[in-house]
Amino acid sequence: MDSPRPQKVIACHQPVYLPFAGFFQKMAAVDEFVFMDFVQLNKRSWQVRNRIKTRAGALWLSVPVYVKGKYDQLIRDARVADDGWRRKHWEAIRHNYHAAPHFTPYADFFAEVYGRRWEWLAELNLHLIAGMRGFLGLATPIADTAGAAFAGTKSDLIVEICRTVGATAYVSSDGEETYIDEEIFRAAGIEHRYLGYRPIPYPQLFGDFIPNLAAIDLLFNCGPDAARVVRGEPPAEG
Repeated sequence: MDSPRPQKVIACHQPVYLPFAGFFQKMAAVDEFVFMDFVQLNKRSWQVRNRIKTRAGALWLSVPVYVKGKYDQLIRDARVADDGWRRKHWEAIRHNYHAAPHFTPYADFFAEVYGRRWEWLAELNLHLIAGMRGFLGLATPIADTAGAAFAGTKSDLIVEICRTVGATAYVSSDGEETYIDEEIFRAAGIEHRYLGYRPIPYPQLFGDFIPNLAAIDLLFNCGPDAARVVRGEPPAEG
């Protein structure tokens, strides 16, 4: 009798700008992670923007990209439109977090990011994610799909990715119910489940807790303890 195939759980996500804690919790929950830079860019999505906290509340930081005449462009083909955003973003981050208890240990990395010229959106986002996942102590392997060509959409696309990387189970973000077809996963013999992410409060500057900010807010406020939060645990210092 053949032995059962070892379980391999994966998740997929677009490379987004300054991801929130739930993104990294999703990464921590699986055996391998797939970056979907081969899907269409949404210029009004987390792919190009995220929020930080200020005295006046949440502030959007958006990366400008060339979109005129490029309505169907893929994330990996999106070019950053100008350089003015880099100074604005770093000044906003530094001004609002310089007094955070753990700003200093991470400041050099982000100063380097915003001091460097970026041509490609995906390269910028992946560089930020790589740095942040390192700070959060995440060692989840990243799947190499550079040579793969995926033709499906929605659940069919996810199943195709699962087959390509040899996954037996898939974890979706909460809120993806609108395009997940459970029957497609069952027919393919792939287990499907939702992450079940719930924001975990942690100490923040400037008053009441605001959930789902860019995870730099978590890093600057909690430091090494941020690793607990992205694994679904309350901060030890909270």
